Amino acid sequence: MYSILLVDDEPLALKGNRIIIERSGLEIAGLYEAVDGQEAWEFLKNHKVDLVITDIKMPRMDGVSLCRELYLAGQQVKTVIVSGYADFQYAREALRYGVKDYILKPVQREELIQSISSVLYRPEAAQKDESAYIPHGELDSILSVLQQGLWMGNEGDVEQGLAMYREVMGQVGEDYCLKASGDFCRLLSEKLSLKTGHILTAQPQFGKR
Repeated sequence: MYSILLVDDEPLALKGNRIIIERSGLEIAGLYEAVDGQEAWEFLKNHKVDLVITDIKMPRMDGVSLCRELYLAGQQVKTVIVSGYADFQYAREALRYGVKDYILKPVQREELIQSISSVLYRPEAAQKDESAYIPHGELDSILSVLQQGLWMGNEGDVEQGLAMYREVMGQVGEDYCLKASGDFCRLLSEKLSLKTGHILTAQPQFGKR
């Protein structure tokens, strides 16, 4: 059984995430709340939890600062951050402090449950091999930039998306990179198909001449 601390300065967000988790069927023994990073930090000094799910932008102490404090203190707690699209660079910074995943707003039920499951239930061997894992929130951010650029014909957005893609793929192992690239192309084609109303297919030719 696991315990989770939810950190958000928006009461409705806290309530919504609590309801999703309580109805998810996950084995959660304790579910706690804090209204900002400072309150969460004080709570964690005296209480042990398995996972912290925190918003980024909050008064007193933001989510990135909370993750940094936990990381520097050597706290054995996994962290997931919730980010708006405009907070992408903050989310990237938080990954340096051991954050396992991040979720884009508005939080979707399936995505929150998937994130919690992957962080808490993923085998320890896989968690230690960070070169074999890319947070799904990060790939979704890149997909959004590329989709917008392709749809609007904005070369700048396309270049930005490709630069983000190359950076992410440069951080993972070669074997995983090939699989992730194929999945990425298929997801992008699905998004564009929904946008245009036409069926687009992706047939990656990685490794072929």
